[in-house]
Amino acid sequence: MKRLEASRTPTRTARWRRRFASISLATQGLHTESLHHETLIHATACRRGEGGSRFTDPLEVRAKIGRGDSFVLIDVREPHEYQICRIPYAKLIPLGQLPQRVNELDRDIEIVAHCKSGMRSAKAVDLLKKAGFRARNMKGGILAWSDKVDPAVPKY
Repeated sequence: MKRLEASRTPTRTARWRRRFASISLATQGLHTESLHHETLIHATACRRGEGGSRFTDPLEVRAKIGRGDSFVLIDVREPHEYQICRIPYAKLIPLGQLPQRVNELDRDIEIVAHCKSGMRSAKAVDLLKKAGFRARNMKGGILAWSDKVDPAVPKY
């Protein structure tokens, strides 16, 4: 029994501590071989202001909406999250459905993706860029939208 316990994978907390420690080291410019490859790529991109893709600020998204710029705002959260709060004009395409629904999007129009905090939308933007789209990640997700643009949008 003890042998099984010793061979188990690390707990979620241990994995998160290691990941955040890796991000901290990478953002300070310390590249060690112990860093997880994806974490290093993400942290390096964040330091450059990219996050694996280019970021856009919620205030910039609001300005684009106000000017009537040609772009598509996609919400990659789950339907139950979308029911709690949403950004006007956002099209719901959950991250898990994005590969199957990518044909609903126009490659000639810029796409801005958002989620709750920016992590899932960063994955969505990476997927979209690999598929040939011009895509950006709304920095901070709907939580940042609530903080910077519309405090009436509830946080959850």
